[in-house]
Amino acid sequence: MFQTHDHVVHPRHGVGTITGMRTIDLDGKQRRYYCIALMKNDSVVMVPADHLEDSGLRPARMDEPLIREIMATEPEALNENNRVRETETKKLLDGASPRTVLGLLRDLEWHGHQHKLTAADRRVHHRAAEMIANELALHTNTDVSIAQQTLARIIAETISTAASEPSAAAD
Repeated sequence: MFQTHDHVVHPRHGVGTITGMRTIDLDGKQRRYYCIALMKNDSVVMVPADHLEDSGLRPARMDEPLIREIMATEPEALNENNRVRETETKKLLDGASPRTVLGLLRDLEWHGHQHKLTAADRRVHHRAAEMIANELALHTNTDVSIAQQTLARIIAETISTAASEPSAAAD
């Protein structure tokens, strides 16, 4: 499914690049693994080739048009109960698709625009923004700081545009 040099996202370990395949003999049984050089901490994670679907490994596909598309859609209200919201938002990040992470970031941005974000909200927001920026940087072959600036700019543009619209202001 994946080739050497493909950019991928692992749901627990983050973004990285496939560096190759490795065969390991465990108890007389040979298993093939994808070796992934992780962007965040210069480590390598190995994912069994025969358990790709279970691992949640997926191609890195984050780009500016996708970010703009999702950020421009109507936000969904987050639960008003802080503890329930924290549980729900953390759960959304685990193994989430790019659209889900972007939607969560959009919803947290709007929630923060209307209410003060809790410390837990800020942690989830930070993690979602980091995931998006890292994937954007890898997919577009740019520096993470540039991807972070791009994401911040798109969020600011989207929030200011939507906040000036009558329907968004009424919510």
